Amino acid sequence: MTCIPWAVWAAALSHDTAEDLPRYKQSFHLQRGFGTPVDKRPALFSYSNSRVDGVSYSIEAELVYAREPVGDMNRGLGDYTMSFDGAVNLAQDSDAEDAVQWEFALGRLDKRPDVGGPQNANARKFFRQYKLSYQTDRKWASQKIAFAPRWSIVDLPKGIGGFPSGQSNKGRIFVSLNPTVGFDIGRVIKSGATLEDQGTLSRIVGEGSINAFVPSMNSVFYAEAKGNFLPLQSGRKGFSLLRFGVQIGLDKQATSNLVVEYKVGEDAPEFKRVDVYRIALGVKF
Repeated sequence: MTCIPWAVWAAALSHDTAEDLPRYKQSFHLQRGFGTPVDKRPALFSYSNSRVDGVSYSIEAELVYAREPVGDMNRGLGDYTMSFDGAVNLAQDSDAEDAVQWEFALGRLDKRPDVGGPQNANARKFFRQYKLSYQTDRKWASQKIAFAPRWSIVDLPKGIGGFPSGQSNKGRIFVSLNPTVGFDIGRVIKSGATLEDQGTLSRIVGEGSINAFVPSMNSVFYAEAKGNFLPLQSGRKGFSLLRFGVQIGLDKQATSNLVVEYKVGEDAPEFKRVDVYRIALGVKF
C-alpha cells in the first residue's frame, strides 16, 4: 500500500516537469551576416568588377545554428543563435577589397510579452548579438581582434526587422526597415596598410537597410548603409559604405537567387575605398 502514494507523486511530478520543460527546434541556416534572424540575406558567391582593382571574386557567408522554443510562448523565452561568419576576396592583386574577416557570434531574439501579447508571433522583439571578430588580409600584414555587440528591433507588423505578413498577396509591395547599432572594441595588433592606428581599436557602428519585396517578381530591392566612427583615430574619423541591389529569387522559396549589386565607400577592416559592381549567386536555407 505504501508504494501507491509514491507512484502517484512520481507520476504527478513527471507530468509537471514535462510541461514546465521548454521544447526547442534546432536548425542550421546558410545566409549573409546582415540584420536580424528574421531578415535573412543569402550567402553570396560573387564576380566583381571594381573601378579601383579590376575583376575579382569573393565569398560572403554565415553558417548559423539556431535553437528556437516551440509550444508555450508564455515563458518569455528567446530564440538563441550561434554563427560563424566569413568574408574572403579571392583576387590575388586586389587592393581595396583585399580583406579576410572571420566572426563568431552568439545572439538572442527576446520577445516582449507586454507588446503585442506573449503568444503573438508578431510581438515586438529585441535582437542582441555578441561577436568576436578577427580581421586581417591575405598577407597577414594587418591583424585586428574585436568584441562587437549589436542591437536591433524586430516589429513585423510595422515592417521593422523583417517583412510584415501577407507576402502571398502579389498585388502588393512590402517594405521593411532594418536598423542596427553597436560598437567594436579591441586591438590593432599589426596596422599594416590599414588606416587605423596600431593600438586600441574603437569604433561606433550604425547600420540600416530599406527593402522592398515585390511578390509578382519574387524579388527584393534593397539599399544598405553602414557608418563607422573611430573616436580614437588620428586624422579622419568617419567612414561609410553604401550598397544598392536587387535579389531575384530563382525558385519559389528564394533559396537560390541572382544578385546584382553596386557597392561604394569604405568599411572595416581596411577602410580603403571600394567602387564595385558585382553579380552574385545567392544561396540561403
